[in-house]
This record gives sequence, C-alpha cells and structure tokens, in this order.
Amino acid sequence: MRSSKNKLFLTIFLSILFLFSVMSFAAQKKTSTSIEGVYSNFVSSSETGDIEGFRIIIINSGDAYFVVAQYAEGGLPEPVLVKATVKDRLIKFKLPDGNFEGEITNKGLNLTVSFSNAHKNKPILVKRLLGL
Repeated sequence: MRSSKNKLFLTIFLSILFLFSVMSFAAQKKTSTSIEGVYSNFVSSSETGDIEGFRIIIINSGDAYFVVAQYAEGGLPEPVLVKATVKDRLIKFKLPDGNFEGEITNKGLNLTVSFSNAHKNKPILVKRLLGL
C-alpha cells in the first residue's frame, strides 16, 4: 500500500514539474523582441562632418504600424511618415526613394533596401537604440 502511494506521489510530482517546465518554455517564446522602437546607424564623417545612414522609428497606432524614416547622404533630410506592413517580426514599407523590407532581431533591424537608383537590394543593419 505504501509503495503505491509513493508511486502516486512521484507521478503527481513529476507531472507538476513537467507542467511548470512547459509553461516556462512557452512564456520564454512569447516574450520576443517588440518591433516598436528607434533604430539608427547614422555615422558622421570625421573629415567633412557629413552624416550618412538611416534613422527609423516604428510606431504602433493600435490599428496599424507607421514608420518615421530619415535616410542621410551628407545632410539630414526631412523625416518621412509612411504606413508599414508588419507580420510577426517582419516589416515592409515604401519611401519615395525605394522599397524597404526587414526583420527585427535582438541586434536591430536587418533591412533589405531596393532603391530606385543604382543601390539595388542592399542589406543593411540598423541598430536598435530604444525599444518602445
């Protein structure tokens, strides 16, 4: 009789331990990096002071995602606000100069840019500065 109670106790204990392990793993999977944030890879030339790179801010309005973007090639242009398509950690948006597709990772925004000029399908990492 005592042996069957020990087996029952051990079975219940192991079942509860397994359940907590599964719940812990599931919780870790759900807490992925938010796509909202401020991303930038601006650099300034030490010789000329020119600024080059991207600054991208991704905002969720509740119903849709928007991107505030700047692309600098020497000076800072006015930012552009556009609607973005977001699915999981993937984002797509279009600026006047080209199409942008990217994936949010822990390191930042990996963009593939198709410009209307000669820079076709240029992969770029835009580092995450601030998560929202």
